[in-house]
Amino acid sequence: MAHGDSGMIRTFVALPVGHGLAGRLQEMQDELRQARGRVKWTPPDQFHITLKFLGDTPVESVPAIAAVLEELVAKWHPFEVEMEGAGAFPKPARPQTIWAGVKKGGEETARLAAEIDRLVHSFGFPKELRPFRAHLTLGRVKGPDNLSALAEAVRRLQSASVGAFEADRIHFFRSDLKPEVPEYTVLATVRFEG
Repeated sequence: MAHGDSGMIRTFVALPVGHGLAGRLQEMQDELRQARGRVKWTPPDQFHITLKFLGDTPVESVPAIAAVLEELVAKWHPFEVEMEGAGAFPKPARPQTIWAGVKKGGEETARLAAEIDRLVHSFGFPKELRPFRAHLTLGRVKGPDNLSALAEAVRRLQSASVGAFEADRIHFFRSDLKPEVPEYTVLATVRFEG
């Protein structure tokens, strides 16, 4: 199916990260940059913890999805998310995706992700098969340059202190793939009111 105005858009649901934390995450990126790996770094204004990637979404379903998200989240209380350290998928020694981990609030984040997964399944989105791991993507490795230096930098930062933020809302995002970095547009913001 074609993207754009043909009725389908790419969407995902995420926890936005507080501004105070973005600066510290950017410092981590700067330290990792010194390894001179070929990495496409996430711009700080796009830092988020993905709860559910929906992918191709019919435009006409957006208001209904936003409404069920609102109903779900209205029952949630804000909770603290403490972030800690860098890591990488599939493993630190062979980094493809470099991320910052979640130390505290991971259980609540996973529970919220599972609830969202269950809700959007009724719209025909496939259920998540992989276990959920709360993380924030700092960058994606685009080539083998200086990979061992990059892996060493990730290892050095694995227990770096990052700080905490209050998770008090979720964003329902539209994602448009651009040559440099994806462009995210907020379709709906839903606050926790429990």
